[in-house]
Amino acid sequence: MVSYSSPERQNNSYPGQGHVQTFLMLTDTDGPIGPLSIEGDIDVNTSNNKTGSFTEDFANVEADWNYLEMFDEYEYEFAFTPVEKTKFYEIETNLNVEFLTDQDSVTETVGPILANKKAFEYPCRYFDPREVNVPGQCHGGDFTTQLLYADPYSDKVMFTPDTTTMSQVPPEDRVPWNNELRGEYIAEYIDRYGDPTKKDPDFAWKDYDIHHIIPREYGGSNYFNNLIPLKREFHSQNVTPWWTNY
Repeated sequence: MVSYSSPERQNNSYPGQGHVQTFLMLTDTDGPIGPLSIEGDIDVNTSNNKTGSFTEDFANVEADWNYLEMFDEYEYEFAFTPVEKTKFYEIETNLNVEFLTDQDSVTETVGPILANKKAFEYPCRYFDPREVNVPGQCHGGDFTTQLLYADPYSDKVMFTPDTTTMSQVPPEDRVPWNNELRGEYIAEYIDRYGDPTKKDPDFAWKDYDIHHIIPREYGGSNYFNNLIPLKREFHSQNVTPWWTNY
């Protein structure tokens, strides 16, 4: 299992260093006899590009538990690795379980998972940073790829960038953005998907920012497909800080 541990929030910023936690844990063994041995390893590799190649070694955890060690149901191997750059992560887990008469092997690959230089995963849901230091994971469980935020009224997805090496664009070279352009986007949104105020009586455009999925400061455009409405608290408290630490 891999989880991302971001630094503590101080004065609306994150001055500390983030880490990735990689661990293998034995929690239970089924059957009256159980396995004779379990061998496992987790390899975490990184890339600057969403499509790989994931050739940069980041972390590795290995375990080799015999029958006697498995009486302790909470055997584990653990690594706590500092994060210094925004990267895409690919996680490969291999397990080999030997029984008295046969054996079983499992291999699982999870990724790509995008996390910034403070070990925050690319935001998929709102969390209040004043109450929760570490947001809920945007991967894991039955999902082998990263969960992405989807606008509930249009199903538009806040996609990840393709690379972690985009350079900032000088302010004078960025596309403009103002209330007139915001209004034009909202009008096109309603024309394509219908008016959210008619689907949800609690919806109000005044509560939403129009987010540039690839931000203007990294060369993002005003094209319709690069824009998505986000609740203001999600945009200001989660998405903008993520890009501040890109």
